[in-house]
Amino acid sequence: MYEMSNGWSIDVRPDMRHVDVVIDRNRPLRLLAISPRKFVSGDGNMTMEFSRGNDDNDMTLRYVPAPGLAAGLVETVLTSASFAQR
Repeated sequence: MYEMSNGWSIDVRPDMRHVDVVIDRNRPLRLLAISPRKFVSGDGNMTMEFSRGNDDNDMTLRYVPAPGLAAGLVETVLTSASFAQR
């Protein structure tokens, strides 16, 4: 579970070939592995890349919002310090 700077939370459920992502109580999204550390949604609107940064604990999430939401590309970099406590 990650906490984002905008107050949202992201629950990441990993598997060998994909990750399921739940953003702030929305329906789960499945991202397929395109490399050992990078996952992409079927429509290409969301990518998630793990083990980034100097200490390999950062995760980057990029997505294009659905029509009617804020326009443009949204990018969020989440670090190990932002792991949510359960």
